Amino acid sequence: MPSHKVLKSVVNSLVGSFVGLLNYWHDDYVMGHVVQAAWITGATDIDFDLLTGQAQPSALLVSSVAESLALLHQRFAGLVERSGSSMTLVSDARLRVSVDPSTKRPYRDPVFTESPFCCSATIVDDRGKVYEYELRDWWFPEHPIGEGFTAAELAACGA
Repeated sequence: MPSHKVLKSVVNSLVGSFVGLLNYWHDDYVMGHVVQAAWITGATDIDFDLLTGQAQPSALLVSSVAESLALLHQRFAGLVERSGSSMTLVSDARLRVSVDPSTKRPYRDPVFTESPFCCSATIVDDRGKVYEYELRDWWFPEHPIGEGFTAAELAACGA
């Protein structure tokens, strides 16, 4: 019988997989791409609907980030099922990433600079119960600003 209780672990897994070190695309971790796009554009948020695969328009949705979110959407139902629940119990599921590009600090070696971020996931079950998990930390891109972005992405960012 599918369980509601395990949806708490699903939201933890969603956040962990998005900000984790296995989420590496092209030439940097996805959070590095998010932070760098925030520095270039001043944009701060991504709101992603895990059920529809739609993200709110955001300058932070550079190709690496969009590809990662598309894969997360594709694998979401499997994660729910493998956790011992069922998609029939999920009425809403969202991932939100926020970065503060105006706040920066050196990271160990002065070559790197990092900014604070928050990544949260929310699932609402069929009874209206909300399951949430939030992670706040700091992240730095591994490349100089603009490196690793396509010319079109830089143009869209206004760089």
